[in-house]
Amino acid sequence: VFQILFHFLLLQHLNQFFLLLFLLDLCLQYDKIREINPFEFQNVRLEYKVLTDSSRSGTLTQRDFVQKSLQTPDFMILQGPPGSGKTTAILELIYQLCKRGKRVLLCASTHVAVDNVLEKIVTHPQSEELLSVINPVRIGKDDAVASDYVKPFVHSNVKSGVNAEYEEILNDSFNLVCGTIVGVLQFPPIKSKVADIRDASIE
Repeated sequence: VFQILFHFLLLQHLNQFFLLLFLLDLCLQYDKIREINPFEFQNVRLEYKVLTDSSRSGTLTQRDFVQKSLQTPDFMILQGPPGSGKTTAILELIYQLCKRGKRVLLCASTHVAVDNVLEKIVTHPQSEELLSVINPVRIGKDDAVASDYVKPFVHSNVKSGVNAEYEEILNDSFNLVCGTIVGVLQFPPIKSKVADIRDASIE
């Protein structure tokens, strides 16, 4: 998964057409794999923290996405028009993954899209409980972040006052790393990994 992720990040300079072809190719490969070894999803009992109102329109579909995302052996694609609840579903998925001890890399093409998810965490009625599980960091320059709710989570602000010898420990503590597709490459662990891949390809 991480190998695919880093190769995906390295494709950042390709236009959307070629990016779409890349995703379609992954889907075609997945269909071939399913023909050999089909995967059956099960309805697992979850303690929802965001998608709590089952009577609300769309909640059951959002829960279905979260269920399948947690069980899929590879990837899930979520598509929908503005206001259809994609961000809310993503927030629930982030919580469920972090609760299971996973680390999440949240990327988007714009600063606003990234900050929208982080702001939802901070302003959510259950924000205290969400933040007891999710330890987020926002990668990028402080002046690129418009939301005052998000600014405290900007990497440069979080590590302010932390001794250099403890920065690696601090970076390892984040279980939600957020940034644009380009900006997230500046997060030290990712920057180091990309450099290793680049050096290996040159050799």
